[in-house]
Amino acid sequence: MTYITFYAQAQDRFAVAIQVCKRALKQKMRISVITSSDDVSQKIGDLLWLDSPTSFLPNCDGSSSLQPKTPIIIDHRSDLLRHSGVLINLTNEIPKSFSSFDRLIEIVNQEDRIQKEARVRFKFYRHRGYPLKTHQLDKS
Repeated sequence: MTYITFYAQAQDRFAVAIQVCKRALKQKMRISVITSSDDVSQKIGDLLWLDSPTSFLPNCDGSSSLQPKTPIIIDHRSDLLRHSGVLINLTNEIPKSFSSFDRLIEIVNQEDRIQKEARVRFKFYRHRGYPLKTHQLDKS
């Protein structure tokens, strides 16, 4: 069964996604990141490559020939992602095939629209019996 974690009240969804990627890589997990568009995929991919001056988080898009060797796959087309390991959802929709992953990470910022859409997803998952965990990132 897919375990679902919501990170709520994020200041920056991309920064949280990068931290989740780092932790998952340390655990030797495969990571897929679903985005809303090619532009967003490119932006998060660039941020992962430039994470720090002395390291990077290797990634590629789902159509790359490097996909089998790359630990992080980023794409807005869900059919091009891996369907196991960790899925980080950077869209505001329920990802297709999320139940084929071991873990689903939902990152919710402080925008009202994003929070409302996240509540709908939370209720959807809860109603279907998925184990849910929530981390409040900003207590203020």
